[in-house]
Amino acid sequence: MQTLTVTPKMRAFVGGAFYPTGFSLVMYPSEDEALEIARRLTDHLFRIDDIFLVPPQVVLQEIAPTVDASNKPLPSMGSDGSIARSLVELAEQGHVGLMVRTSNDQEITALRGVIANSNYSFAKAYH
Repeated sequence: MQTLTVTPKMRAFVGGAFYPTGFSLVMYPSEDEALEIARRLTDHLFRIDDIFLVPPQVVLQEIAPTVDASNKPLPSMGSDGSIARSLVELAEQGHVGLMVRTSNDQEITALRGVIANSNYSFAKAYH
């Protein structure tokens, strides 16, 4: 499993907020919980190369700059910025993420099945 590096393709076309189309992101309160779910995902449909660890420092250093993280952001047409701000808040509390390649409904359903009874703090499929 690799650690996530945010690329320009993982940003929204309008506004530049973090929006990795074709992936899902799941956050957990601890790295141990995230790694256990990564193991379970590889027992199902997913390859280890399709799962990326997202430590708090990656969120703070690479995702946070994609949005205005101020307490009073301007309203926008989309929710990309507010979602990214939620990720930043969780990372500040030490939460760890898994970004999983989910390019079709079957993969999203499989991911949901694996995480359904887990202690995730955030989950989003980016279409």
